[in-house]
Amino acid sequence: MRYPLVPVHEVEIKIKPEKIYAGIFVIPHFAMTVLMAAWSIRYSSNIFLIASLVFAFLGWYKYLLILSASYYLTIQQLIITKGVFARSTNYLELYRIKDILVNQPFWMKAFGLMNMTLLSFDTAESLLILKGISVSSLPQSIRNHVQECRQRNKVLTVDN
Repeated sequence: MRYPLVPVHEVEIKIKPEKIYAGIFVIPHFAMTVLMAAWSIRYSSNIFLIASLVFAFLGWYKYLLILSASYYLTIQQLIITKGVFARSTNYLELYRIKDILVNQPFWMKAFGLMNMTLLSFDTAESLLILKGISVSSLPQSIRNHVQECRQRNKVLTVDN
């Protein structure tokens, strides 16, 4: 589905969290769903059945919430869209990015995933974490785009 606030003709790279990443984070929810359903059957209790349905709904919502995040890299901006029922979009100007950090815990390394943290001068998104994305040359691509954008806009950054 095309999202009208993202200029598709300018997008160079589209990044989304991987399904395996979202699946790992909903395992506790679905484990509780099964446990509550078993207790509901064992004790013939509707309370446990309702709790089971609540855990199932929360797990499904969390899964959709993680997968709803999309990051679009253009030559000027990183566009961040998030949300399941209500969508929010943030446009991070690339020349505002200060630093790029890549984090890859052992379990993510086993699945070929990484978290990328962008530190920026932007007031709305001073710390932006792209979670559960595939290992790629994306950090270097963003760094190159940031340098080009700073040169093009003649931006000079001064750190204290």
